[in-house]
Amino acid sequence: MTLARDAVDRAIAAAIEAAWNDVIRGLPDPAAVTRIDGSVQHIRDRLGKQLANGGQATTGLPDYSDPGNAIAYSGWYGPRQINLAHSTLEQLIDPKDGSVAPLALGRGLFVVDFGAGSHAMAIGLALSVAKAISRGTRVGQIVVHGYDCGSMLKLGIGIWNALKQEARSDGRIGPLATALEQINLQSVVAGADKIPAIRGTIPDGRARLLVGQHIAYAENVLQVRRTISTLFDQFLPDVGIITGPSAKADLVQQVSPSVAGAGWQHVHVPPQLSGPAPATTSCRRALTDRYVLTTAALLRQDVLWYVGGAKAAPHVLRYLKGARSP
Repeated sequence: MTLARDAVDRAIAAAIEAAWNDVIRGLPDPAAVTRIDGSVQHIRDRLGKQLANGGQATTGLPDYSDPGNAIAYSGWYGPRQINLAHSTLEQLIDPKDGSVAPLALGRGLFVVDFGAGSHAMAIGLALSVAKAISRGTRVGQIVVHGYDCGSMLKLGIGIWNALKQEARSDGRIGPLATALEQINLQSVVAGADKIPAIRGTIPDGRARLLVGQHIAYAENVLQVRRTISTLFDQFLPDVGIITGPSAKADLVQQVSPSVAGAGWQHVHVPPQLSGPAPATTSCRRALTDRYVLTTAALLRQDVLWYVGGAKAAPHVLRYLKGARSP
């Protein structure tokens, strides 16, 4: 998995570098500095300070529709979000306690990913499918519908395509290349206040997974709860996953839809990946070599695959169809 992890890291770096170049292309240096500093500080103010404040509202919702903000977010949080998705899915696809896998890939899989960001869930799923392929597991057709704003989804497709190139060019990670081709990834532009229709017909027998990864903010908790509840009623998932940092555990609970006779259970998810993401780190640091930035200290920090602690460690709620409330 180390080779696949490093391929994801390089793909993130390649997509982020290309996206930053698009954003600042043609700008004189002072304007480019303002653009980069503004986005990096925006994400720091909206997310870093909110986390330090225990998940309470501080300076408003992040504006992910701005391309620079989407890049700044994904360049810092992207690896750990992919790791969280992969780690959560591993428990569902390959449980180590001998129990029946809640997500049997042989059935095929349809995923509704609300708040998909830069497609972290789809990439984490690709890592898990690659592992399954390596074990000789038969994998049915997989479809992922990722719902988010256009800037985030565009960046996510850039990472996805860069990862495909990485996987095709390295025979040692052939299963990852196969997994990426096996997954039909579709982007659907939507917001927390919009209820997206689920496209297409889901074949009978295919497993259904509803995901809301790090979607809850104090400012939008009611909107997100309504949307997630509507999606739940439309989609009727076999498995549901809703996550957030531990500092926002109460918000994660609030956006989880009520299900008669069943409950969303908190589960411990050990990280599958760890350590730094050197390619993504180098990409961010390169900006500080090119420009004199007030956010240089933030950009020069190591990007990590996992961040623990009482506030930052992920809080994961899971729903399994047919399971009773504890």
